[in-house]
Amino acid sequence: MNLPHAITFDAGHTLLEAVNPLDHYRERALAHGAAPHEAQDIWKPLAEAMQQAARERSADTRCDDDLERAHWTRVVDLLADAFPPFAMVDRQAWLDDLWDHYGSPDAWRPYSDTVDTLNFFQESGVRLGLISNWDTRLTHILQAHSLNDFFDVVAVSCAVGIRKPDPQLFSWTLERLDSAPDKTWHVGDNRTDDVQAADDLGMTGILIDRWDSAHEIPKRVTSLFELTRWQPPAHAR
Repeated sequence: MNLPHAITFDAGHTLLEAVNPLDHYRERALAHGAAPHEAQDIWKPLAEAMQQAARERSADTRCDDDLERAHWTRVVDLLADAFPPFAMVDRQAWLDDLWDHYGSPDAWRPYSDTVDTLNFFQESGVRLGLISNWDTRLTHILQAHSLNDFFDVVAVSCAVGIRKPDPQLFSWTLERLDSAPDKTWHVGDNRTDDVQAADDLGMTGILIDRWDSAHEIPKRVTSLFELTRWQPPAHAR
């Protein structure tokens, strides 16, 4: 196969997965006044709250830690408004708990295919970058999981000051990788922020579709391992 000159990766839900997130949301909500509920019942209203907050923020790609925390404040408010068991939760205390937890390495773990895939490309001479919409604590999380040394460039949105899908964040990374867009793949789990944004810049955007549910997307993999033998579909080149 013909390897690219460089590959950039998203972080959350691409290289890193949250550890038992629904159980943690439930546990901390109960500690701050929520009514009894089942963890699995949180998933749908949480997903909808996250999507709504993302839509509200989509026109503004500025990023710093305060703006990121304000975004998650909005997610918590939308979730508490939509999910009756959370009606009486102490929102500020719950948010403080969630913010602290998800800034900790203990809240995250690399997927089982992460390290071996990064190691394959690093040993093959491919330059590696990370482009993630995250607050500045991501650097510590990467270090704690021994991932930092794989990357030639790490672009954390709140450190650079710009969020995906703004092309400036991709361009900032490509310049430091010394890689042309058409020689670079970008891999992530978000169709807009990762795949479409990369494609618009002339990169090859690849969806990591771990649930094997996006069959309509031609450039996708269901495991990072697939990247080690991946070639763009002929009709997507």
